[in-house]
Amino acid sequence: MASAKEAIQQIIGEMVVKLCDKNLPIDRQSIIEKLLRVISKEAEGSERSRIATMALESLNRAEAKV
Repeated sequence: MASAKEAIQQIIGEMVVKLCDKNLPIDRQSIIEKLLRVISKEAEGSERSRIATMALESLNRAEAKV
């Protein structure tokens, strides 16, 4: 489970860096949009798509707890 958490943290970190590079707002919605783009662009079942899906689910669970 630790490796899944690390993978999620890495992909969210990559999304934040990309948003910073483009001078776009860094908020939950921007990160969600980038994750959805990754999921739609990557081949279904690819590791990157799977991690992006896990990251999206993690963000949704965190939001539901608030």
